[in-house]
Amino acid sequence: RRVLFRSIHSKGIIHRDLKPANIFIGEGDTPKIGDFGLSTVTTDSIFEEHSSTSSSTSTGTSNAAGALTTDIGTPIYTAPEVLNAGNAYGKRFYNQKVDLYSLGIILFEMMYRFSTGMERLVLITKLRDTDTLPARMYEVSKDA
Repeated sequence: RRVLFRSIHSKGIIHRDLKPANIFIGEGDTPKIGDFGLSTVTTDSIFEEHSSTSSSTSTGTSNAAGALTTDIGTPIYTAPEVLNAGNAYGKRFYNQKVDLYSLGIILFEMMYRFSTGMERLVLITKLRDTDTLPARMYEVSKDA
């Protein structure tokens, strides 16, 4: 089976706005990604460390140095390196791994039972800012 991101990432595409509303179920229960309005294309590989000599191209959001636009996407699902302002022009280096961060947040939401929408916002923000899982995640269920 294909990995969810293999197709777009092999083409150098970074989605940058992955969230539940942009994941669809296709034929044979195959997950499909939609809404590429904030996506960009880069020549950097997800498997290579970024260096100052690598170059990126984009659909109108990169500069000559290969830096990519920040402060885009749905904040609760967006990786910190995309959210945080980079240099004076709001540009920063990142690659396709930012989509994996978004998928991790989606999987966390699927596994964790939130009591309220506010709890969801607070816990996911805390997870992003401190890399700390809620204590309840470590409790063993009596039903298990």
